[in-house]
Amino acid sequence: QGNWNVSFDFTGSTVNVWNAHVVSHVGNHYVLAGQDYDANLPANGEVSFGFQADGASTDLSNLMVTVGNSAAGGTVTSGGTTGGTTGGTTTGGTDTSGLPSIAAHDTVVAEPTDTVGTATFNVTLSHAYASAVTVDYATVDGTASAGNDYTATHGTLTFAAGQTSQQVAVTVLPDPALTSTETFGLHLSNASGGTIADANGSASILDTALTTENPGYLHTDGNQIVNDAGIPVQLNSVSWFGFEGGNMCANGLWTRSYESMMDQMVQLGFNSIRIPYCDQMLDAGSQATGIDFTQNPDLVGLSPLQILDKIVDYADKIGLKIILDHHRNEAGAGTTSNGLWYDAQYSQAQVISNWEMLADRYANSGSVIGADLHNEPYNGTWGGGGPNDWQAAATAMGDAVLAHAPNWLIFVEGVGSDPTGSYWWGGDLKGVATDPVVLDVANRLVYSPHDYPDSIYPQTWFSDPNYPANEPAIFNAEWGYIYQQNIAPIWLGEWGSNLTDPKDVQWAQAITAYMEGQTSSLTVPAGDLGPSWSWWAWNPNSGDTGGILTDDWTTVNLNKIDLLQPLMYGLIPTDGGAVAHVTT
Repeated sequence: QGNWNVSFDFTGSTVNVWNAHVVSHVGNHYVLAGQDYDANLPANGEVSFGFQADGASTDLSNLMVTVGNSAAGGTVTSGGTTGGTTGGTTTGGTDTSGLPSIAAHDTVVAEPTDTVGTATFNVTLSHAYASAVTVDYATVDGTASAGNDYTATHGTLTFAAGQTSQQVAVTVLPDPALTSTETFGLHLSNASGGTIADANGSASILDTALTTENPGYLHTDGNQIVNDAGIPVQLNSVSWFGFEGGNMCANGLWTRSYESMMDQMVQLGFNSIRIPYCDQMLDAGSQATGIDFTQNPDLVGLSPLQILDKIVDYADKIGLKIILDHHRNEAGAGTTSNGLWYDAQYSQAQVISNWEMLADRYANSGSVIGADLHNEPYNGTWGGGGPNDWQAAATAMGDAVLAHAPNWLIFVEGVGSDPTGSYWWGGDLKGVATDPVVLDVANRLVYSPHDYPDSIYPQTWFSDPNYPANEPAIFNAEWGYIYQQNIAPIWLGEWGSNLTDPKDVQWAQAITAYMEGQTSSLTVPAGDLGPSWSWWAWNPNSGDTGGILTDDWTTVNLNKIDLLQPLMYGLIPTDGGAVAHVTT
């Protein structure tokens, strides 16, 4: 029982490592150890790990596994040679499997109204394998039932040597009377040549009226956000704050029109806006201030919510998407002062009611695509029950939103700490590994960590002698593993800096390289896109980070755009293929 590591001699190089990290590489000798989330191996427990090898044979006959203070010899069955994949499962000190893990993925289909439709489940292997892999599958009822809503099917999938993806097509039956989302599942069992990591995929049958009223909706597939054609897209967002503060209105309208600023966002390559709001701005009698009506004449006499309507409508005209962010309860700066999503004035029930109202209002707007349920619930717990259980609250809030806006994405931030220690407020998502959020509508969940540099707070890892090389492992342990393990997409909901502190620049370079898949800690396969993100902030009046705009609310900080540009992709595919990289 204890921490584990694996040492071996190997003449090639590791291209990509998962569920472990390279401790040392001297000559041909490698030492790999567990990540923070899987480093401690209990008695009789096991942990799977692997790496892709490039340029040499994968004969690892001298492999030695150490668990705690005990060691034992072992062997690894290779998934290939040059360019192949090697993996294993460590149990009690030896690693002998190398078997790929098998996962069923969720899917979405529009309800057919006259002829039959098809729900297609993807089933994948974690890596290519040298021998055939088989697994049985069978459909299972959910709210949709076999014979009435779909045709039951079962069988066996066979992955030939080197093959990593198969599909199961299920016939969906027409139901013109459908008025809400229905689901059924695909269950995997009896694997041979591999181990089942995710046995259950879910199919959501969407009401045709809902999908046609809002064409171009986004949903999720594994760790990708995809469009209605299943093509991966990336949200390049920027936070434009103000509705959550004393002005109860997007800031900067005292200087410019909202249209000119939104046009500039598009020109700079942003395809979406994160708009923070507070519950108080939705109260009757709330008033917006800080607006030059000579430049914004159509906002005269409007309430904060009506001004938000104007921004939503204009976003639709110019192709911008909007994610609404419940930033705090009362109007003010930062997150709710108690570190929770409710307080004495605004109960969780009231917060949910406000979300339901917004979902009804913007469900078919064409521009609003999602709900960031609450900003930085740093005093919440992840699981455990009770009034401060953020995982339970996020599930209830997300289900409530989807009941009114089933096409929206649901963004769930992390907490501030867990039993192993603290992290950035909103950035700690370690709990997802054991207690994921599961929503009533499949393919809608995106996790949204926050991550900041040394100038915001001098966290201990910024003074580590190994900084900034230590950063990818930290990102992976706190939130990146969710993407790496194909659990769900990541939208880095806040990250930002003035980029004047040298340590901040190192952090920015480390996190951008990480999200591009340029480190061994996070891999972005060909055809996929890395994590989405939202830069904090558009506004220059953010005291900690400054903004994309400088103090005149017009001039652009080009250092920030230069940093972000490699991570910018469009939302519209070119010629039916992949989305294009944005150049500005």
